Amino acid sequence: MRLTGELHKEDADFKAIEHLIAQDPQLTMLLLKYANSAYFHYRGRIETIGQVLRMLGLKQVRNMAVTMLIARNGPASKLLLSRALTRARVCEHLAAGSKAFSTDAAFLAGLLSLMGEMLRKTLPSLLEELSLSPEIIDAVLHNKGALGELLRDVEAFESADTRGWAPQTVEQFNRKWLKSQVWATEILSMVESA
Repeated sequence: MRLTGELHKEDADFKAIEHLIAQDPQLTMLLLKYANSAYFHYRGRIETIGQVLRMLGLKQVRNMAVTMLIARNGPASKLLLSRALTRARVCEHLAAGSKAFSTDAAFLAGLLSLMGEMLRKTLPSLLEELSLSPEIIDAVLHNKGALGELLRDVEAFESADTRGWAPQTVEQFNRKWLKSQVWATEILSMVESA
């Protein structure tokens, strides 16, 4: 959780993050494998955690670290992880162009909304361990604010509760959902092979 907390700080310390990642061989291997994958079309070779951080950025490293943390929590967590990653990515896609909140905040809110269930802890106690903005906490715990509204819409879509939605909105959610499921599957296959 120390790494997750450091990755979510506004003034994240790259050296501290590098040191914390280095203490986790499995995460180090996963990040190096991901950074060197054909997905990025990088001509050279990424060989250090520092290079990974510069190439992927905090957002990608944060996503991979949280994924690894949850995946290690046992089979039940892995079952929910696909759903959580898909939800997070849908939130991120739908947030593109929003002036109310960032795509990073949307991804994080989507992911955190299922984290209590995955880690078998209460959501308020988990969120307390992370230094998060009040907007994210209110969105995840109470569905408040613009971010909370987005999360509520995604959860409604997951439950097929789209009565009253315009057909274009349902279609937009379908497209984002399918793309997000493909992405989540790719991430999980990388985690499994790490």
